Amino acid sequence: MKKLVLLILIASPVLTAGQNKIEGFGAFKISKFTTLDLIKYAADSGLAIKKMETFEDMYQTRTKGIPNILEVSADTVDIGVKAFQSSYCPDVRVFYLPKMVIAGIEFKNVYLSFYENLLYNIHSDFEKEIYDAATLKYGEPKIETKEEQTICILKLTGLRVTHSDKSFIMKWENGDIECTMYLGAYRGDDCEEKRISYIDIGDIKTNILEDNCDRAIESVLRGRQRAKDTNKLNDF
Repeated sequence: MKKLVLLILIASPVLTAGQNKIEGFGAFKISKFTTLDLIKYAADSGLAIKKMETFEDMYQTRTKGIPNILEVSADTVDIGVKAFQSSYCPDVRVFYLPKMVIAGIEFKNVYLSFYENLLYNIHSDFEKEIYDAATLKYGEPKIETKEEQTICILKLTGLRVTHSDKSFIMKWENGDIECTMYLGAYRGDDCEEKRISYIDIGDIKTNILEDNCDRAIESVLRGRQRAKDTNKLNDF
């Protein structure tokens, strides 16, 4: 059992005037890089672009180091079963790359999200080398530190234990473009510490647009599924 006891927010200074403005990473610029650019990148890199048919495709690509770019999708039959970062929105396409190298720096587990064929979001694992490069080029980020004290119960002894979990949210902003690097930890009911870290950069407005579209389409699909299931019971 977890109980929120304390929340602390600390903000650091914002970027200095005249600093480079973040738009993306390398050629992968938000609202500029297109799906056609991705096809060219794949060809130049000797990578095949394949559609995800099953979750096994994702497993093979992610864990076996298969050099493919995988287009991921949400399941329209088993509603709610969605590959990470996928969307029901028909104007959205999401591609997964096990890794890519930009300016000699490796990005791992990369998701490129396109809305109407324009890149609007990049998500990847956190790497300190990426953070250092971004800080050097774009200046110190705005940093929020969150501290959350949680109470959990040890299963073996039944003792209640209080832990202090911290997370760090580092942000660079450029108009509607926001880059977030997150490092954090939390504890579940078993009191085991779990760590989370990622990098996410995208267009704020398009992310909201996609989220609204995704929720609306999923709601329609769930409604159709309920109607279909109800019709099966007509003779029940």
